[in-house]
Amino acid sequence: MALSDVKIKAAKVPEGKKRTKLSDSGGLYLLVTTSGKYWRLDYRFGNKRKTMALGTYPRVLQLRWRTADLTET
Repeated sequence: MALSDVKIKAAKVPEGKKRTKLSDSGGLYLLVTTSGKYWRLDYRFGNKRKTMALGTYPRVLQLRWRTADLTET
């Protein structure tokens, strides 16, 4: 299930922890830390688990909306 903007905005780090993950789908997740919210993608390459940093929230979300607007016209 995809993360909604409302759920992302309300995301907080639980007390006593440094970070938490909110899963989206297909290996995509939002890493919520005390310093910010970061999009990450877990994938496999050569039978090894890798993680790709995609950017911060809300900047990446805004870029996705801009890209969607460009492709719809």
